Amino acid sequence: NDVLHSDEKVKKATADKDTWDLQFAYDITTLSGGVIGQAGCESDGEFIYTAVWESDDIIKYTIHGKYVETFQIDGVNGLRDLAFDGEYFYGSNASTSIYKMDFTSKTLEGIILSPTEVRAIAYDSDNDGFWVNNWNSDMICVGRNGLTIDTIMNIPSCYGAAYDNFSEGGPYLWLNTGATASSPAVLEQFSIENHATTGFTFQAGNSNAGGAFIQENIIDGTVTIAAIAQGEALYGYELCTIDNWLTLTNASGNIPAGGNATVGLNFNTSFWEEIQKDTIIVKTANITFKDLTGNLFETPVEITLTINNEMGIEDDQLQATDYVLKQNYPNPFNPVTKINYELASFGDFKTAKIVVYNTMGQKVWASNPLSLNTNSCNFDGSKLNSGVYYYSLVVDGKKMDIKSMILIK
Repeated sequence: NDVLHSDEKVKKATADKDTWDLQFAYDITTLSGGVIGQAGCESDGEFIYTAVWESDDIIKYTIHGKYVETFQIDGVNGLRDLAFDGEYFYGSNASTSIYKMDFTSKTLEGIILSPTEVRAIAYDSDNDGFWVNNWNSDMICVGRNGLTIDTIMNIPSCYGAAYDNFSEGGPYLWLNTGATASSPAVLEQFSIENHATTGFTFQAGNSNAGGAFIQENIIDGTVTIAAIAQGEALYGYELCTIDNWLTLTNASGNIPAGGNATVGLNFNTSFWEEIQKDTIIVKTANITFKDLTGNLFETPVEITLTINNEMGIEDDQLQATDYVLKQNYPNPFNPVTKINYELASFGDFKTAKIVVYNTMGQKVWASNPLSLNTNSCNFDGSKLNSGVYYYSLVVDGKKMDIKSMILIK
């Protein structure tokens, strides 16, 4: 039996002018019905989970911040921060035992013995290990066999950690510091290669630090870094954009010997840079196969796509710097949000408007024509379903920029 996977080289993270834009702020205390002590957090890309350190509870939310359920796992108690390896969740009760947990079946699948007590934890997909520490102890990368893979010393007091192999120059560890009394939650970036802080910090909240995680495509085309400020909120910020131009439908499954399977290949150019008309694009990606034990087959299947960009941007395209689209506020929203923009006073344009699209690319709303005398418009999503929507500043029929927003009802 074989398992089909898409090659990770298809994805490449890029720097973005909107890095560190606020993507969501979930008041998890209110959403959970008043549960305090939610400190650890993690996401599998479909749901968000928090761990309540004052009890054995694990709380489940949708990716858009709606409460789903509270549950416990037999044999698991007092979880702090959480990690996810693509299949199982991991965490500890500040002891040397790392629980391996299935959050779907709600079962304890095993225990990894750590050389240090574990509060903060992050899964390192490149080393197939876990970065762990307790407050300001050394940050140790622990293998599944409990042996030390790597160590970073001189760590500030922290509660949560997240592994970042998306940002340029990485991989990095992000630590949710500010774990002492009256200290705000601050995300601090550490270079794994240099075993030292990069000097970059970002204040994620106003109260003490909790857990942290990194997840892609919570907002399509972006990587989100999320952090808990305890008793305040779970905040999500844009870490970087991601060029996720090729994906597979039914990307995993069993293929019996001698059998075959039909797999859908989805091609997306929405996050590419604008290109000139008539440009020929050649894109290549590899599709690799794994057996049930996780071993890769030696020869990948290479797919080459050639695209003639007959619908590209004309040579006399408008200058995007003359027309600025800003992030809506509030975001997420229910049901009204404000969209700010800037139109160049010297711009030679006939019409400009804000257009909103659903995830299928279908237009669901368009503003009245914009003028130089205004710089914002309100969008009312009361007639739409909850979900992710995209909005664009369209000048003389050309999309100058596009951003995403979340409607939550």
